[in-house]
Amino acid sequence: MSKKDSSQRGVASERLNSSSQRCNDSLLLVSTKVCFVINIQSSNSSFSKSSNDGEKLLKASQCYLSTTSGLIAGLLFISTHKIAFCSDKSIKISSSNGELIRVHYKVSIPLEKIQQVNQSQNMMKPSEKYIEIVTVDGFDFWFMGFFNYKKALRYLQQAISQAQREKVKMLNEIGNIFASSIML
Repeated sequence: MSKKDSSQRGVASERLNSSSQRCNDSLLLVSTKVCFVINIQSSNSSFSKSSNDGEKLLKASQCYLSTTSGLIAGLLFISTHKIAFCSDKSIKISSSNGELIRVHYKVSIPLEKIQQVNQSQNMMKPSEKYIEIVTVDGFDFWFMGFFNYKKALRYLQQAISQAQREKVKMLNEIGNIFASSIML
């Protein structure tokens, strides 16, 4: 092995090690972000891994939310009661008194408010896949750039199906109670 070969392997090995270290750092940052957001939200009792009302976090996926001002990187949380998105970085907005403040971009949609979930892909680049969520009041949210698109879509569809089954069950129970009260 020549000195040049040894030197090149050392550089390649160094690049590989620093690349894998950056990857590990990124994974640590993402997992820290997930725990941080869940802890903040659970202290507000609006979203947690396991809350009093039976809500459970099913999946957290890193992705982008498409907005009129561009893509926003963040995490999409899928729970048994809602989906929620929280941006990785804060954005500047004007407060009511005109000052610029920094806040995280957040979206929260109860599962019963979701009318449909559509799958889509870029015809020019089929690897670019999107999830469109349309609410009953006509809003649509586009999520893209998932690390594992199929898994995120599957968890989302399962959560919505489960919420619909629970709604039907509840309506049946209400109907039975109503029918019982009429018979009395």
